[in-house]
Amino acid sequence: MRNPEIACVPTDSIVLTVDKAAVLRSGMKAPHGKDSIPEKMHISLRGKRMLTKSEMMVYEMLAHHNWTRPLYMSTTLGGENQAGLDNYLMLEGLAARITPFNVGSGARGHRSGCTTTSCASSATATWPIRKSTSIKP
Repeated sequence: MRNPEIACVPTDSIVLTVDKAAVLRSGMKAPHGKDSIPEKMHISLRGKRMLTKSEMMVYEMLAHHNWTRPLYMSTTLGGENQAGLDNYLMLEGLAARITPFNVGSGARGHRSGCTTTSCASSATATWPIRKSTSIKP
């Protein structure tokens, strides 16, 4: 029989300190200028009774990487596999970059208004586009 007290998270949020200088050194674009970089990230665990090993690994990486490299999550992950970071994800092509900014979340977990268009534009600018001869008007 399982003991319900063992599978319990003793808090409803995780708070990570953000090194503003490290974020600026990383080259990450601040959505509203360098003054918009927050001092802390507040990750909600509301409603969770336990953390998975993959979630703990993500939190450990966030706590120790100091924004020296970008961290990404696959866009094919469901919302339950985003470790509560869905409000901190910015879509860059087919990957979601973890940022210190609370960019909010759109309907059904899609990050509306948070796609970096410069990244998408530069990626698609090199696609060869040719006129189709098989389609007749």
